[in-house]
Amino acid sequence: MGSNVWGVKMLGMLWGAPNLDDRTKARLKNRIANLLHDQLSILPDAAIEDSSGDLNRKAVGYVYGYVNAYLKARHDLEPSYVCVAITSEVLAILFPRHNAAEYSQFLMRNMNDRLLESGKKAGDREFQDYLDGSNAVPVGLARNILEAEKVNAVRAYFSCRYTLSRLAVCSMGLLPLTLLGPDAGYRHGRAGPSMPQAKKS
Repeated sequence: MGSNVWGVKMLGMLWGAPNLDDRTKARLKNRIANLLHDQLSILPDAAIEDSSGDLNRKAVGYVYGYVNAYLKARHDLEPSYVCVAITSEVLAILFPRHNAAEYSQFLMRNMNDRLLESGKKAGDREFQDYLDGSNAVPVGLARNILEAEKVNAVRAYFSCRYTLSRLAVCSMGLLPLTLLGPDAGYRHGRAGPSMPQAKKS
């Protein structure tokens, strides 16, 4: 008898509660997406990718933790494949540049990632605080997006400064223009590899 109970519990952990039908899942994903969308209302162009096009692992983890906490509180559902599936659908609603299958694959590949796990803990904690009334307006998702945008802006700023400084050094003749690429001399009015100087007769 004990082994049968354990087997049912294991199936529930892997595949979700038997009474979580497709209609219930659809309602849940829309409900959770609406809750999380409130956090993004101040970020009209919120993106979940960084400047390189990679997914923000901390933000993805936050949504996963939030979904897990919601399903645990409302349906007594432990982390499972169903939680991953619903999380992927929620992410696809909030950030439609990727589909649910892509988010699902990303989650499954990065379950042990440090940043994703950090985001997961934050999402779980903020939903628990939301239920307790100690934090009526969770802001972790918006915070993760803003932090990533700041990092992207800093990277872009220093990348631009680095390029400009090299141009300045090259313009003074301290570095060969070939370091800037084959067309650098042409672009900046000096002879480069693509525009050889005429030989003196």
